[in-house]
Amino acid sequence: MLLFYKMSKKPIQLNSEYSSKIEKLEKDLDPANQEVDFKIPKVSDAIGKRIAKARMDKKLSQLDLAKKISINVADIKGIENGTAINNSKLINKICQYLKITQK
Repeated sequence: MLLFYKMSKKPIQLNSEYSSKIEKLEKDLDPANQEVDFKIPKVSDAIGKRIAKARMDKKLSQLDLAKKISINVADIKGIENGTAINNSKLINKICQYLKITQK
């Protein structure tokens, strides 16, 4: 493996031991070789259950609640079953209508 010395820009020959270590480091540091695990925050089960209970206590269907606060019924379903992406503005709107707290 040849490396170029920064000041003189002359090639330097490395022995095979250092050459393989440098290649491994370059591979480890390459962003293309990095695994990234992104976790998208979901609505907690606790708030979903509290919203569902408050909605049922008021004898509202998911569709009725969605119409009353002008949101999509799929959003309410996702929030209640914990599969929706956490959207604090939407949850706050639902909680205000149902007169419950988010926490």
